[in-house]
Amino acid sequence: MKTKYIYALPKIYCVVLVCFTCFITSCSEQWESSLSEIAPGKVTLKVQTVDSQTGEVMPNVEVAVYSKPRGQADARKVFEGTSDDNGELSVQNFDVPNQAEIVVVDTRFPPAPPQSVKVLSEATATISLEVSKTWSETHIYDATGWEVLAVSSLNGSSHGQNVLIENTATWHTRYSPAPAEDFPHWIIIDMKSAYALHGLAFKQRANNNGPIRAIEFYVSSDNESWTPALTTEVPYTNPGSWHVLPFTQEHEARYLKYVVTAGYLQDVTFINLERLGVF
Repeated sequence: MKTKYIYALPKIYCVVLVCFTCFITSCSEQWESSLSEIAPGKVTLKVQTVDSQTGEVMPNVEVAVYSKPRGQADARKVFEGTSDDNGELSVQNFDVPNQAEIVVVDTRFPPAPPQSVKVLSEATATISLEVSKTWSETHIYDATGWEVLAVSSLNGSSHGQNVLIENTATWHTRYSPAPAEDFPHWIIIDMKSAYALHGLAFKQRANNNGPIRAIEFYVSSDNESWTPALTTEVPYTNPGSWHVLPFTQEHEARYLKYVVTAGYLQDVTFINLERLGVF
């Protein structure tokens, strides 16, 4: 009985695979067939930008529109502009039938994949584009080539550069010989070029060894004059959890200064930091 089951399985798999392939091919052919039945023309593509969570209108959002009409191999950008006070924008003389791609290019908001829509006629030419305002640690910039210029202290081999590397190594402030280094603790990072900054994210290692409570964050274009970007307290969360902290406004800067002014444990003045990034 086992032998029959083992030999029968590939046949079943092949039948399912063939059926699935036929289904996909059929759908593709139906789509191409439906396109061929639509007379080419022009429409006004209307886009409204809305909050992805609440559905409320979001005005003044920068958007790009890409067009891939029938017979065109690749999508090309045909429009870039900003929605008005009602969250609306229009693209005149948009070819149909068309596979449109609409994407938010406004750097105030997290990057997101383009929204793909089939525009076949005037009736399908009104699009609601969802705009996310939720940042996460997945949006932090790639830190390859960045450099830690200085730290307030370190213990052993727990170097500051560790916070830029995606592993479990940490920057740990000095605790030996006693007494441990007291607050504030700080680290300065050179990103090597200017970035648009919307917030920071950090996490500590997976134990509560020096949990951070209060921080200050500064940015600079010259490593001399520092602008405060954030002053806050973070919750006492599970070890290893990310803290994602958006700024109230965008900053353009090359240098970062992260300062810890207080911890959660009484009589513990050292801290560790596993990752630190900005988005």
